[in-house]
Amino acid sequence: MKRKRKWLWTSLAFISTFIIVLPLYFIAIGGFESIEEIFHKPPYIFPPNPEISYYKEALLTLLPYMKNSFIISFGTLAIVLLVSLPAAFVLSKFRLSLNKAVLNL
Repeated sequence: MKRKRKWLWTSLAFISTFIIVLPLYFIAIGGFESIEEIFHKPPYIFPPNPEISYYKEALLTLLPYMKNSFIISFGTLAIVLLVSLPAAFVLSKFRLSLNKAVLNL
């Protein structure tokens, strides 16, 4: 009985993973296909004539925005680390009256 239940959960996990990953796979290979190949019926499992030019164009278009995002994210990371590391040290070394509530928060 325990073995049967294990197989049931494993098969449910596999099916749900497949349902989630399949659209992501078709999105990824869609970048390597032309418009005609994307709308081909039945859909191609592997692109017949893969082209990387679409990904190059998208990267060149989005590069300035990605640079801005990295600057903002690393700046935020630096500020959070500057604030949270000393706060974590204080909470771990000193016993305060609100210590448990702050740690839970």
